Amino acid sequence: AAAEPEPRFLMLETIREFGLECLDRAGETEATAAARAAWCVALAERAEPELIGPNQVTWFAWLDADQPNLRAGLAWLRERGEVERALRLGGALGRFWHRASRYSEGFSQIEPILRMPAEATPARAKALAAACELADWRGDYVRAAELGEAAAATWDALGAGNGLADALFVWSSATLN
Repeated sequence: AAAEPEPRFLMLETIREFGLECLDRAGETEATAAARAAWCVALAERAEPELIGPNQVTWFAWLDADQPNLRAGLAWLRERGEVERALRLGGALGRFWHRASRYSEGFSQIEPILRMPAEATPARAKALAAACELADWRGDYVRAAELGEAAAATWDALGAGNGLADALFVWSSATLN
């Protein structure tokens, strides 16, 4: 059965601003932003495998409609130095950005996270591979090759054969250009 997106609600900008002021006065701005970031990570990770399945049209529309929230969640995670969760979110959105032909947007969202100090984790390797593919599709072949090499090295260091195979495929595609 196809997953149905949650209902969407829109509001006037003045109502939104008033709501933000109320959150600020109540001291809830940070907690609300943290909850939105957690929701963004969960949504992107839930959506990622669906972007190649029979429900992909629904999931693409859902992610497309939530781009402002996803951008804000990613920015909040970056600003607070929550590198691992930012890598998870960026890596999970890589397939969306690629298949939606949003190469530059996706690359510009992931690249700043990759410059932040982080451990070699599956989330980092996945984000490196996503950035490699996005750089390749936007025509930045030198950067794509660098990112592909880093993704392969990270997966190799983690001993993750499947991830390494995927990274080597993306890297080899980037180096052929």
